[in-house]
Amino acid sequence: AVSDVRLRHDHRAVADDGALLDDRVRPDRDVHPEHDAGGDRGQRVQQARQKTRGIEGDVILNLVPGWDLMLGASTLDISLPTRLLPRNAPEQTASAWTRYKFQGGALKGVVVGGGWNRHGRSPAEAGNVVMFPAFSTVDAFAQYQWGKYRFSLNVSNLSDKWYLVRGINRNIFFTGPERLIKLRVAYTF
Repeated sequence: AVSDVRLRHDHRAVADDGALLDDRVRPDRDVHPEHDAGGDRGQRVQQARQKTRGIEGDVILNLVPGWDLMLGASTLDISLPTRLLPRNAPEQTASAWTRYKFQGGALKGVVVGGGWNRHGRSPAEAGNVVMFPAFSTVDAFAQYQWGKYRFSLNVSNLSDKWYLVRGINRNIFFTGPERLIKLRVAYTF
């Protein structure tokens, strides 16, 4: 039986006139000494005309005592006045996570879980010529509390998948992290 269901729905938009941005953001232009006495010479200033519309939702299910399931998804329509997408911003994301805490027996207090994250395709650079393909990663964890000690094992990118996650321009790209295994022991004073 489901003991608790929570649903959150967001719809957000940034006004085209930039009303939600602070007064330091000026129209996109090269900053020259004759335009700005504030010392921003040679830097570009962001333009205040990005539009963001979309839907985001999360569902958290407590399926049985000790077992939780979390599902999330979003779809965003982000656009600039140039009709290009901002770099590194996926239009869709999704995730599914679960955790189980053993309630009795020899494994009482052990918590295990894992999750899946999906990152939709996204522009690798400002001109939208190069697009990163969509990718998914899987993570897992286990922990145990024993007196004042807590032992944790976390594995990120369980399948050791290679993927591109961020770009600066057409020549500089960054990969996501390789499989990472962390073992942690904590003591509470």
